Amino acid sequence: MAIKASNLILSVRQKLNDKEPARYKFTTPEVVDAINMALAVISNDLLFFNRTWEIKCNKEKARYRLPADFVKIISIKLNGKKIDNIKSLEAYESMSDICSKPVAIIDNISLRVYDVTDDDKIIIEYNYIEHIDDENSEIDTSLLLSEPIVLYAASVLFQNPVFKDGLQRSVFHANAFFQKMEYVRSRLKNNSNSKNIRSQFRGV
Repeated sequence: MAIKASNLILSVRQKLNDKEPARYKFTTPEVVDAINMALAVISNDLLFFNRTWEIKCNKEKARYRLPADFVKIISIKLNGKKIDNIKSLEAYESMSDICSKPVAIIDNISLRVYDVTDDDKIIIEYNYIEHIDDENSEIDTSLLLSEPIVLYAASVLFQNPVFKDGLQRSVFHANAFFQKMEYVRSRLKNNSNSKNIRSQFRGV
């Protein structure tokens, strides 16, 4: 079931007690920006969102730009065959035997491949940063993420000077976000039987 951006915006406004349209403290684009900040944090932490990207190879070209929303590689296939020998740029540059070139090298913005032809095709599956464009957007993901999204967005907006006690309320919602993320992470771990879901966060 998809999460509707309009519902997220309404929930954030309720947290802020920003409910009267004629007297809104924040415009809809401002609330959308805060929600996208929450989605960026959650996307990087959980590595929950994934999609594919197709690269049409050029024999004269070894480096290809990764998508702007790229976070982490899941898999790379060359002409339908999975590439197992993938190195980060840092790992490649630290190799003692520089002649032992990996098939693919990944840095933060690009993928480098070797010995390809114009007829070759690369498909990468990757984790990406989810975002919404406006109140009409939808996020095709678990409803479990609704509350952490709202909590983080509220913690961001409470930092605005329009609130006299905004800092304290921001910290309160940030801590609530961290706690909710632990719950979400635990649920996802149980659902996927994963042993490697870890958090980069600590409470404020």
